[in-house]
Amino acid sequence: MSVPFTNIKNAEDIKERFKLPNSMSAKHPGVNTGEIVRSESFDMTLGFVRKYYRKIAVDTKELQRFLDPWDQNHINSYLTTVLYGMNKKDLFQLIDIERQIEWLKKKITQNLTTNERQQFEYCLKYFEYWHGQNFIYMCIDGQHRLKYLHLYLTSKITFEVLGDHMKEWLVKNSPYSIGDTYFEKYPLEIQEYINDITLQTTVYAEAPLSTYAKIFSSSNKGKPMHPHEDRMVLNNGDWVEYVKNEILDSSHRDVFAKYVTFTKPSLVQKGDTHFATKMFPWWCSQKSKSLITVPNNYNFKDYENDFLFESPTIPDGYIVDFNKVWQMVVTCVINCKPNKKMNLASLTNFFYYVHKFTDGGIAGQKFSIELPDEFLEHFLLKEEMRKSRTEFYTNSDGSIIKDDTGNPLENPNSYIKKCKATTFQNFKLRIKEMDKDIFDDFQELHNTGIIKPKGSRVSSLSTFDVAEANDFKDGQGNDITAKDLFSTTGNPLEINEINPVSAGGERTLDNVNLLSPKANKGEYNKIQKYAKNDA
Repeated sequence: MSVPFTNIKNAEDIKERFKLPNSMSAKHPGVNTGEIVRSESFDMTLGFVRKYYRKIAVDTKELQRFLDPWDQNHINSYLTTVLYGMNKKDLFQLIDIERQIEWLKKKITQNLTTNERQQFEYCLKYFEYWHGQNFIYMCIDGQHRLKYLHLYLTSKITFEVLGDHMKEWLVKNSPYSIGDTYFEKYPLEIQEYINDITLQTTVYAEAPLSTYAKIFSSSNKGKPMHPHEDRMVLNNGDWVEYVKNEILDSSHRDVFAKYVTFTKPSLVQKGDTHFATKMFPWWCSQKSKSLITVPNNYNFKDYENDFLFESPTIPDGYIVDFNKVWQMVVTCVINCKPNKKMNLASLTNFFYYVHKFTDGGIAGQKFSIELPDEFLEHFLLKEEMRKSRTEFYTNSDGSIIKDDTGNPLENPNSYIKKCKATTFQNFKLRIKEMDKDIFDDFQELHNTGIIKPKGSRVSSLSTFDVAEANDFKDGQGNDITAKDLFSTTGNPLEINEINPVSAGGERTLDNVNLLSPKANKGEYNKIQKYAKNDA
C-alpha cells in the first residue's frame, strides 16, 4: 500500500525506505542482480505540490526543453482529469537529490576506472549544484503538469470544467462553482478535498546520470524528442559542454533566433546546437592535418557526427577556434538584422564565408571582420546574385540559352537547386560558386573597411624575452619577478600585442608586453568593439 506523500515527514519516510535493502532483493535473497536503480512509489498529494513545488528542481537546459506555455484548452483538459477521478492516469517521476548525493559520494571511493571516476564525479557535481540551490527533488517526468497544478493551487489560473462533469460541487447543500474560480475562493472543505487528491509518483535514487537520461527520454515520447536532443541529455563530453555553455546559455540566443529559421529540430529542440554540430566535423576536415577523424566525403548526417557525443574529449584548441567562427556568424546576424529570416542552407553558406575570410584565408591572408552588419549584407546580396546567374544555362556572353520553344533551359546544377539539401557534393558545388565571388570581392571589402588583414602571433618569443625587453615591467607598470616567469606559484602572465593582431599587429618585441590573464582579456574585449555595433 502506498504511503501518502503529504508533508516533509513523509518525504523523510522516503529516505528511510532508500536506506533499506530494495524489496525485491529482500524477497528473493538468492538472486544477485548486481546494482540496480532504487525506486519507490508514492501517492503525492496536491497539498504537497502546493507547498513544496519550489523544492522540486526542473533542469530546463538538459531535461526539459518544452516548458513553452500550454494553451487554455490543454489546461482545461488536464485539470479536469485531475479533479474528476482521473488523477492517477499520469506518472510523475522524481529523483531524491540528497540520497543521490550520498550514494555518489560512496561510489567514488570504490575501485573505479579513470573514466568511471570522472563520470561519477561529474554526476556528483551536477546534483550538488541543485542541492546547493535548496532543491530536495529533481523532476524527470511531469514538469509541465507540476507547473500548471501549482499555478492553479496558488490561485494564479482558473480552468473550465470539460465534458459532462458536475460544474458545481455541493458543500452542506450549497453549490460552489469549480470552473472559472480561483482556488483561494473555494470554501475550506473543497480546498481540503483538492489538497488530498493524490498523484501517482515514483522517486528514484542510486543511479548514474546516463540512467536518468534513459528514463527521461523514454518518458517524453508524447512530444517526441529529436535524436539530436536525445544524445545530448545529461552528457558531459567536451562537445556537449561547449554547446550548452556557449550556445544554449548565450545571452544572444533569442535575438539570433529571430533571424534564422530552425526546423527539424526546431529551436526549442536545440536546433542551433544541431547546426553547430553538423558544421564542426566539416570545419575540422578543412584543416591540413586534423587530429579528429572525419568521415570521407562528410555528408552532414547525424550518424556521421555521433562521435562528438560518444567521445569525452576533443583535442585542445579545436573548440576554441571553431567557436571564434561561430560567434562571428552570430555577431554578423544580430548586427545586420536581416529583414527576411535566413534558412539553414543560407546560414551554412554564410558559415563558409566567415570561415574563409577569418580562418581559412584568401591567398594566404586571413582577415578580421570589422563591420559585421555590412559583411552579412554583402553576403546576402551575392547570395541572390549566385542564385540568379546560375538558374539557367548561359552562353559565354552571359545570355540565357533557350530551348526550341523559346523557354529558358534550367540548369540542374544551379546554385539554388544545390541549396535544397546540404550534402557533401552539393556543398562542394556551392563553395565553388561562392569562391568566385570571394576572390572577386575581397579587395573591395578591404578597401571599404568591412574587413581588415590580420597580423600574426607566430613567433619564438618567450615570456622572459618580453619581460626583459620591457625592463621586467608588465603592461600596467607592475614589477615582474622570477617567480612570475618560472613558477606556478607566481602571478600568471600572458603575451599581449599592443597593436592587436586583428588590426594588423605582429608578435614582435616592439609590439608586445605582458599582462595578467584577466587584464589581457579586458584588453581584448576593449579592442574587439565594432564601429557599428548596435545590437
